[in-house]
Amino acid sequence: MKKSKMYFKICAAILAILLTVPFLSSCTQNKTVVGTVNGDDVYYDELYFLVSNYKSSVAEKCNNDPVLMQTELDRLIKENIITNYAKLALCEKWGLKYEDISDEDIDNELEAYIQENFNGDSDEFEDNCKEFGLSERYVRYTLGLDLLCEQLPAKYAENGLVYSEETDIINYIKENFIRVNHLVLFNDNGDDVNANEQKIREAKTLLDSGENINSLIGRGYSEDFGDPDASGYYICKGTMTDEYEQAAFALEIGEYSDVISAYSENNNGEYVSCFYVIQRLEMSDEYIDEYYMSLKNDYYNSVINEDLQELRKTLKFEPNDRYNKLDLTDLPKTSNMTAVIIISAIVAVAVIAVVTVIVIKQIHKKKNISYKAKTDRRK
Repeated sequence: MKKSKMYFKICAAILAILLTVPFLSSCTQNKTVVGTVNGDDVYYDELYFLVSNYKSSVAEKCNNDPVLMQTELDRLIKENIITNYAKLALCEKWGLKYEDISDEDIDNELEAYIQENFNGDSDEFEDNCKEFGLSERYVRYTLGLDLLCEQLPAKYAENGLVYSEETDIINYIKENFIRVNHLVLFNDNGDDVNANEQKIREAKTLLDSGENINSLIGRGYSEDFGDPDASGYYICKGTMTDEYEQAAFALEIGEYSDVISAYSENNNGEYVSCFYVIQRLEMSDEYIDEYYMSLKNDYYNSVINEDLQELRKTLKFEPNDRYNKLDLTDLPKTSNMTAVIIISAIVAVAVIAVVTVIVIKQIHKKKNISYKAKTDRRK
């Protein structure tokens, strides 16, 4: 009986250790440090997410040349991985600390996010995370950071860095915002870029001949479906890409831009190249009144973004040896829990089988020794 108990204890211990390995290895991989920004560690899962977002556009730009892709991805990573750390630094400047965001706050934010974007379907959310290489740690980290940054507008208002009075804010909007509409075609992975460019140029020709931009949106000349009441978009500097803003702010009311080549986030959340044709529209007092709070938030965020961009210039990503050895064109996925668990379970069964054989042999050996001893005594 004692031998049987000992055997099961050994097996249970081995199983516990082996089945813990995949979870530990997953956490270890996701929390592998690949460098630092402003003294803070940068983890592998953040790097993987950024590379996943840029990879298709970089492949297109570099004609899938792995050497050129490695160089371009390295440049983009070092340029953009500092964004979250600049946000942290700006929040800390105004006394806002990440540690003050509770796990419960993040849980609630995550639940609301899944409800809004995935109709509350957690499985669909998890599938989406796998598709874009998002680890649970990084999702929770960015949600917590967003909650922290949401407190910045109030801090700016308290310290007089933005207008607080409605009249002043409306005057600022009228002087610094413009109203636009646009056509956009994204060069998604697998798209024919030349065909997209030809299509957007065809749209520009139709606009120049008197076609209405909203009618072209409805006829498939744009992948951004615009506003059904044709109110367009109100933007201020710092909210769109440089190429877009330079073209938009240079337009007269009613005028169309030439075809603009830029980069933007597509409908799948990927950062890709794209083509725009932009039209500048007249400002509407009725729209400003109706959407005052939204425009006010845009105003506050544009001021904060200016400070954020200035802060970014002072930060630098310092890669470590682990980062320098990575092939950015072919990064291992952040984790594959199912496969690792299955493999570990198979290993566990194999180890238990080996232990079983050893234990049985030991038992038989002891029986033989005991029998031999008894026989010798009888003699």
